[in-house]
Amino acid sequence: MLETLLIMSSLILFSLFIFVIIRGHFVLRENTGQCYSIHFRHLTKPIDLSQNGRLMETITIISDNKENGCYSVQSYLSDIKLKELLMAEYQLTLNQVIVQSQQLSPLATLSLT
Repeated sequence: MLETLLIMSSLILFSLFIFVIIRGHFVLRENTGQCYSIHFRHLTKPIDLSQNGRLMETITIISDNKENGCYSVQSYLSDIKLKELLMAEYQLTLNQVIVQSQQLSPLATLSLT
């Protein structure tokens, strides 16, 4: 009987632990937004996203390589909405802008030294 009680309490604690981890992931994602890679192709001149006030209200630039048309950004918008906004703001076609979701692992920030 004691063994059964111990096993049940262990399973309940483990389930609670998993729930807290998953919930924390979603809360963190809600607070920071989703990370995206943006690539511009076939342009006559480079685009500087930081110069667009309307766009900067919806994104945070993490890193950029303006000369190559590459950005890493955070945004609460979906990848589709972000792509539509970029196309509308800069009069681009579907082939000129690529928006890809970046899945960042929380373990990537840990130092293994």
